[in-house]
Amino acid sequence: MNQITIIGAGPVGLWTAIQLKNRQPKLPIQIFERHHRGEYLRGHVLQIEWLSTQAYARWNNTSAEKELIAAITGTVPTSAIESKLLRYANDLGVVVKPEQEIVDPTSIEDALPECQHFIAADGARSRMRTALLGPDAVETDKLQYVIEVKYLERGSQRALGMVATHGLNQNLNSMLIEHVGRPDLGRTPITARFFVSPKIYNQFPGATFAQPLTWPNYVLPEPLVHDIRAYFDLRKKKFGADRVEDSERITKLQLSVYAAKKFAVAHRSRSWFLAGDAAMGLPYFRSLNAGMIVGSQLAGILTNGVLNDESKRLAYNAVRVPDKAAEYAIAGAKNFALNAYNGLRRLL
Repeated sequence: MNQITIIGAGPVGLWTAIQLKNRQPKLPIQIFERHHRGEYLRGHVLQIEWLSTQAYARWNNTSAEKELIAAITGTVPTSAIESKLLRYANDLGVVVKPEQEIVDPTSIEDALPECQHFIAADGARSRMRTALLGPDAVETDKLQYVIEVKYLERGSQRALGMVATHGLNQNLNSMLIEHVGRPDLGRTPITARFFVSPKIYNQFPGATFAQPLTWPNYVLPEPLVHDIRAYFDLRKKKFGADRVEDSERITKLQLSVYAAKKFAVAHRSRSWFLAGDAAMGLPYFRSLNAGMIVGSQLAGILTNGVLNDESKRLAYNAVRVPDKAAEYAIAGAKNFALNAYNGLRRLL
C-alpha cells in the first residue's frame, strides 16, 4: 500500500491527514514537523466556520467526530485547534514526528524511496514550495496594513459589540476590529486589529510574530498609542476588564491574498501537493477555512483509486482555478466593505 508523507503538522497538515484516514483507514501517513509538538505557543484566535469542516469532507458520523467539530468551530485559539486535531489524528494512527526539519524535497525523497506522494503544508514561507516552483512561486495582491494587539484578560470576557465599537471608531485615528476568543484556564484571549496607513505601518521595524513588541512601547507612533489606549480604556470602563500583566504582544502584518502558481507538481518522478498556506493565503480569517476545504478536496483526489499519479496532479491543479476565484471574490468583497466603512466611520 502506498504511503503519504506530509511536511508540517499545523492545522491544515493534521486536517488533511484526518480526511485521508477517514477515506482509507489503513493508509500509512506520517507527518514531519520541525517544532516540538508538546507545547503550543501560538495563542492568536481564528474563526472556523462549520461549513469549512463539511465541504468535500468525509465523516463517519461518530460521537468523537462531532465532538471534534464542535471543539474547533467558532472563535478558537490556534493552540486549541492544533491540540485537538493532533490528538484525533494520533487516534486514527497518523504518525507525527516532531523536531524533524525537512530542508528540501530531495532530502525527504532520498530518505523515503518507497513514498510516491508528498504534501507540503509547511506554511506561508514554504521551503518546499520555493524548492519545487522557484522564488516566484506565488501571485500576490496586497489589501491592507494592520497593527495587531493580542493579549489576555482575566475571567470570561465578551466583545464590545457593534454599537460600542462604532462609537470608538469615530474617535480613532485607525479603524479597529476586535475578536474575542473562548475563555481558557480563567483567561480570555483578545485580538485588536488596527487598520493603519502605509506610513504608520512603516514607521517602526520588526514587530513580527517571532519578535513582537510589548506594551507600552516607545517605538509605536503616537496616533497608534492613542488608539490602543482608547481601546483599553473603553474595555475597562464597559466591562471592568483586567488585562493579564505583560501579556500584550504587538505585531505588524500586511493583509494580502496569494496563491501558488501550481498546487501540484512532479519532482524526480514523485508527486508533490501544496496545502494550506503553502498553496493559498487569505486574510479576514479565511486562510484556515480555505485550507480545510482544499485539504478535504486533496484527500478525495489522493484516495481515488481510478486516477494515476499524473491524473491526480492534474485534478488538484484543476481545483486551484475555482477555489482561487471563489476565495479571492470573498476577500475582495470583505475588503471593499472595510474600505467603505473606514471612509465613512467618522460621518455615520
